[in-house]
Amino acid sequence: MFFFIFSLFFFILKFYRFIFILLSFEFFVLGLFYYFSFNFNSFYFFYFLLFSVISSVLGITLMIFFIKSYGKEKVYF
Repeated sequence: MFFFIFSLFFFILKFYRFIFILLSFEFFVLGLFYYFSFNFNSFYFFYFLLFSVISSVLGITLMIFFIKSYGKEKVYF
């Protein structure tokens, strides 16, 4: 439960940089990892790990694209 609350506060307070958004999502996934490790069997757990790694790689790829294209990784909404 700590990781959910921490990731939510981290996302709310530091949403203007893309790296902070990625870190808050990773803390959220870590909280889900702890929660699902006790409730899922190994087959579903493998899918959860697979999708979390894919989303992490996609986030890093987007950040690299933002830095190469715009020169900085600030997010403007």
